[in-house]
Amino acid sequence: YALSSKWISIRKKKILPTSLPFEIYGRIIQLVERHSDLYALCLVSKAFHTESERVLYRDVDLPMNNEIVSSWFRLVSEDSWKASWVVSLRFSVSFNVLSSPMISSELLVAWHRQLGEGLGKLQNLKTFVFFLPLRFQDWQKYLL
Repeated sequence: YALSSKWISIRKKKILPTSLPFEIYGRIIQLVERHSDLYALCLVSKAFHTESERVLYRDVDLPMNNEIVSSWFRLVSEDSWKASWVVSLRFSVSFNVLSSPMISSELLVAWHRQLGEGLGKLQNLKTFVFFLPLRFQDWQKYLL
C-alpha cells in the first residue's frame, strides 16, 4: 500500500520536462542525429528549444539558395546570441543569379553587405567553407 500511495503522489506531482537538470537536455539532444528531429524538439518546451537551437546553429550547412543564405545572414547579424553558437559554416551562392543583368548593382551591394555583417558577428567561427560554383564559360572570363 505504501508503494502504491507513493506512486500516486508522484503521478499527481506531474514531473514536467522543465524540472529536469539542464545537463540532461544537452545529453538527450546530443543523441539526436537528424535536423528534422532537432526542429521537432524545438517545439517541445522552452528548455528543449534553447538547447536544440544551439545545436542546430553549431554546424550550419546552408543550401545553394541565395534567398536562404541572405535570410540566414540577416538573422545572425540581428541576433548576436545565435551568431555566437556558430562554429562551422558551409554555404554556396549561385553565381548565375548574382551576375544576372536583372539584379541591380544596389541589390548586389546590399547582399554583399548583409553577408559581411553576418560574418562579422560569427565570433566563434572555426570552420568556414564557401563554394562558388562556376561553369567553365564563367571561368574563361577571369582566365583570359
